[in-house]
Amino acid sequence: MALTRLTQLADQASSENAIDKINKFQTYIENNRARIVDYRQRQKDGKTFTSNNAECTVESLINQRCKGKKHMQWSREGAHAILQIRAASASNDWNLNWEKYILGAYPIAA
Repeated sequence: MALTRLTQLADQASSENAIDKINKFQTYIENNRARIVDYRQRQKDGKTFTSNNAECTVESLINQRCKGKKHMQWSREGAHAILQIRAASASNDWNLNWEKYILGAYPIAA
C-alpha cells in the first residue's frame, strides 16, 4: 500500500525538507483516497482505464487542422466545436442527442 511505503520513506529520509514533502503527499493521499482511481481494478473489470484513445484523437485532429500549411486550418473556436462533436460521438452521447446537435446547428448555418 502506498501509505505504508510513504511512512517507510519518511522514516528513512535524511532531511527535514524531504520528510515534510513526504508527509504532505501522505496527507494528500489520505484526504483524497475516495477519489483516487484504481486503474488495475478498472482494467480487471473490463472498464476503460486509460485516456489513450481520446488523447490520440485530439492530437491527430490538432496536428491535421491547426498546424502546417498544407491542410485547412481551423480557428480555436472551430477546433473546439469539432472536438466537442468527436467527444460526443466517442462517448455515445451523440446517439442520444444527435437531433439536438443537428437541429441546433440549422439556425446558425441558415
